[in-house]
Amino acid sequence: MAYQQIQFIGWQISTLPVTSSSLPQQEEISLRCELLVRALQTALSQLETTSPPASPGTTLYVFLAPEAYFSGGTNAYPASIVQALFKQLQSIAMNNGLTDWLLVPGSILAVAPPGQSVDGKTNFIL
Repeated sequence: MAYQQIQFIGWQISTLPVTSSSLPQQEEISLRCELLVRALQTALSQLETTSPPASPGTTLYVFLAPEAYFSGGTNAYPASIVQALFKQLQSIAMNNGLTDWLLVPGSILAVAPPGQSVDGKTNFIL
């Protein structure tokens, strides 16, 4: 069944590093994911209280995180930890009551060290 409506939900938050650069990047990613979950839960609760209930499957909700929200304190995450971020984002989308939702996390910046590559690429944006 095709959606009859689409609703875009934007999230405004700073994309600067969450904490000091001394925090390991995996911990920063976890903190950003926690903030993302809170923002999604807030959006979900606001829709339930301010909108008349829509029949399931009729409205697609598109949640837009800020561009470069997952860019790392040094402008890119090591490619080695980006796969873990993808798994966290998949878990967030699947485990937070987000039926009929599309989560757009913005660009995820990753870099491989000189001389190393991921799928034949050394610098890339996902």
